[in-house]
Amino acid sequence: EAITGVNLSYYDLYPALFGLPNLSPDDLPHVTRFVPGNRVLLEIQNPLWTRRLWMDRRTATLLEEQISSPDGQRLSRRVLSNYREENGFIFPGHIEIQQGEDFIKMDVQWRKINTGLADDTFRLIVPNDATRHEIE
Repeated sequence: EAITGVNLSYYDLYPALFGLPNLSPDDLPHVTRFVPGNRVLLEIQNPLWTRRLWMDRRTATLLEEQISSPDGQRLSRRVLSNYREENGFIFPGHIEIQQGEDFIKMDVQWRKINTGLADDTFRLIVPNDATRHEIE
């Protein structure tokens, strides 16, 4: 809130500002609706809120996210567009977040991704006693 003036507690800050869906395996038991189509709808329901995410079927990019209270009142809305590839990653160039009268609109001109970092920084060191499991 100190950076934007808008309460972003409904989101993890970096995924919200980078335009990422912010989904985790913990969300899976809470999925209450999945509607395929050109705009795929995924609904995740928790006791305090319901999240609805619309994704482009062809590109698997997040187009819109709405968070509503249990009584259906919209708490937050995030709209993402103008996706483009940057250093092998796909990010939105335009991000809007609206909460009531509060509104953030970002047009990203450029990003620097992983600059100045050696490839070794991203190397995963697997412990010797780790057990490998195949997922079916």
